[in-house]
Amino acid sequence: MKRALSEMIVAVAVVATTAAVAGAGSRGKVDLTPSSGAPAAGGRAKMSLKSTTDGTFEVRTRRLEPETGYDLLVGGVRVGTVTTSRGGSGKLRFSNPPRHGRVLLGFDPRGESIEVRSSSGEDVLSGTMPSLGDDPTDLTCCIPDDQGAECEDRTQAECDAAGGTVVTASSCLPDPCGATPPAEVDAVCCIPDDAGPECEDRTQAECTAAGGSLVEATSCTPNPCQGTPLPPDDDVQCCIPAYYVFSCEDRTVEECASLGGQNRGPGDCSTNPCGDLPPPAEHGVCCLPNAAGDEIECEDRSPTVCVAAGGTVKPVGTTCAPDPCGDVLPPNPDVMCCVPNATGDESECEDLTASACAAAGGTNLGAGICAPDTCGADPGPDIQCCEIHSNAWECRARTVAECTANSGVNVGDGPCGPTSCDGL
Repeated sequence: MKRALSEMIVAVAVVATTAAVAGAGSRGKVDLTPSSGAPAAGGRAKMSLKSTTDGTFEVRTRRLEPETGYDLLVGGVRVGTVTTSRGGSGKLRFSNPPRHGRVLLGFDPRGESIEVRSSSGEDVLSGTMPSLGDDPTDLTCCIPDDQGAECEDRTQAECDAAGGTVVTASSCLPDPCGATPPAEVDAVCCIPDDAGPECEDRTQAECTAAGGSLVEATSCTPNPCQGTPLPPDDDVQCCIPAYYVFSCEDRTVEECASLGGQNRGPGDCSTNPCGDLPPPAEHGVCCLPNAAGDEIECEDRSPTVCVAAGGTVKPVGTTCAPDPCGDVLPPNPDVMCCVPNATGDESECEDLTASACAAAGGTNLGAGICAPDTCGADPGPDIQCCEIHSNAWECRARTVAECTANSGVNVGDGPCGPTSCDGL
């Protein structure tokens, strides 16, 4: 399946890729992973760069069908054919500039997906080439030279300092600075497109400027850029029992059945076809009182268990995030309870359940939120209170009662100041 293949490609890129520092002398390789249709197959892709425009790329395969042609796709573009020997091994070599026995390297494989595809449309081998540590701040720069413009990876400032020109091409492979393929090489341009790579007659400069790949071909008919189409996706929309709803997953019919899911037919899960299904028998959203009965918590319970536990069942399709239980009152809610303080000279308001309030010897004032004056008269605003500290008068902000209790002198309303206690 396509999903499994993409996961396989990511895994290969993580664990089986090696690369050196970008630039002259950099090398990278990746082991290609076989699909379930060719479990014994193996392969490797590797790249070597002498300079930004001089490099080689090679793909080798083994234990495939003997004397058989396989499409080689790089970044989704068919760049050539790997033909196996009688022993099932094959190889395809590219270079730029072209060398004896090698195909024109008219594309940059760094960081691209690699697929070896059979005539039936199955990707029998796959992997992802390393990026070779490319600096994302570098641009493609054409620098004047006596032998013609040279392509190098430079920052904008470095390119300007060298008298170069930044071009729209994303790489120096193939060379976008005016070079052309050798006269004996027929090349066409494969340009990426959402519907698949398109073949167009372009010069090398035009092709690279459009982000295309040069491939060896004599014509765009038939399209040399597209590999054999992948087989149709046989996944269905499978509704699988989840926490308190059904979740939609792309699965084969067999996988869906083995997971106890409901097959909702062909298509993807973007529209969530499972939203109208009732919760699985053992699941549902329940607003359930906690052990103390003073709070309501959202739990995953079947409707039968929820009601038996004194909970409230929420409608189908509800989830616990955000909390749907705000409208359900607890059986033993908190009340405003006036409880005597430690010295017993005043009452303090606390949020307690009715039973806890009675156990503490408090006075239940009913539902509500405690305020400073809930359990007695408002103590009033602070006044300037002069108190003896370290044998000297000091001003403190106190209530009248606090000032009297501290043997202070009330010198009036307002905040304390440097002269509040002068004259005492």
